[in-house]
Amino acid sequence: MNAKQQKSIGIWLGWSILVGVCSALAADPTSLPGMTGVSPGPTAGNPPKGKQLCKDQYDQYKAQLAQHPDDAKTWDEFRACTSELKRWSDGAEVGRAALQKGVQLPGPHMVLGLAYLHSKEYQKAADAFDEAIRLKHEQPLAYYYLGMSYLFLRQPEQAAQAAQTAVDLDPTTASHYSQLAYAELLLDHQDKAEAAAKKAVALDPNNVAAFKVLGNLYAQQGKKEESDKAFEQAIHANGRVAATSPFVADKTVASPRAVPAPAAPAPESAGSNVPVGDPEDLCRDQWNKMKAAMSRGDTAEGLTYISAYLDTRQQYRQAFARMGPQRAREIFENLGDLEDCKTVLLTVNCKTTATTSRNGEIRSVEENVRCERNEDKIWRIRSF
Repeated sequence: MNAKQQKSIGIWLGWSILVGVCSALAADPTSLPGMTGVSPGPTAGNPPKGKQLCKDQYDQYKAQLAQHPDDAKTWDEFRACTSELKRWSDGAEVGRAALQKGVQLPGPHMVLGLAYLHSKEYQKAADAFDEAIRLKHEQPLAYYYLGMSYLFLRQPEQAAQAAQTAVDLDPTTASHYSQLAYAELLLDHQDKAEAAAKKAVALDPNNVAAFKVLGNLYAQQGKKEESDKAFEQAIHANGRVAATSPFVADKTVASPRAVPAPAAPAPESAGSNVPVGDPEDLCRDQWNKMKAAMSRGDTAEGLTYISAYLDTRQQYRQAFARMGPQRAREIFENLGDLEDCKTVLLTVNCKTTATTSRNGEIRSVEENVRCERNEDKIWRIRSF
């Protein structure tokens, strides 16, 4: 591996849209049952769709696979619902039971692979997706997840090969191109990364990961205006910016950075005494403090309310520096309060509204905000 590739690996982060690391995986890029004509099962009348259907019928899928483990269609529905509901233990249990019965279908391996991704057993995940592909080659989704596994294993060449195969098998899915773009960026194949990222946003104008790849790429090339534009597009694309998106170090960084170790607890300004209370209220409190600090131009304080996990805070520091103090103030002054917060394990997921103005037109965009509890037990903002 050459020096440029080492530098790219050294700034390793995960995907935002492609890989939902830490708290959850990204949504299955295929449709959920009931969304595109997939059989909704035995529910009478007007069946629920998507996530609600998964909640209503997940146990029925499990029972059906226990009796008929060779039902390929049910495996597809079960895999999508396992991913949507994040029931990884249940999925792995059903998958292993089917393999013990000698089932020769990709489905059990796909479900097991997702469970291994969630538990960060990336080599096992890659092996499971490899086996699914061996049983049935024409599976773009299997190659997509195989590429994801290789990205986590820091093997961008293999990731690029898997993503390219996913693209070849299904050239209409933006996430395949986004994954390919990121792998090519890690390999410093700039032309290929740019082409794949542009194809992704052409297919999906809200593809945050692809905009981030373009922002990274243009920053490396010294194209500040193009880089700033790409990052701004990412900020507002579908309201789904996350700190785990692929950022790169500024051009001024002379030497590659090692893969970061977990960060130390945040400074005193974020509160050295561990606050006690409802996680959703604590998340709102950190959000309001960050907005207030950034709105008055105090970036140093604002950053203390951002998660200390890995180098999340450093990536936001770089993003704010690219924006400049005036643009950062404008953005934070137009961010709303946190609403519709829900706690899942050690993560709080909320919504907010960002008000933007372009060419005299004012519009509101819904954004996702995520908080997490750091090692010092203080809740901080992980992504927005």
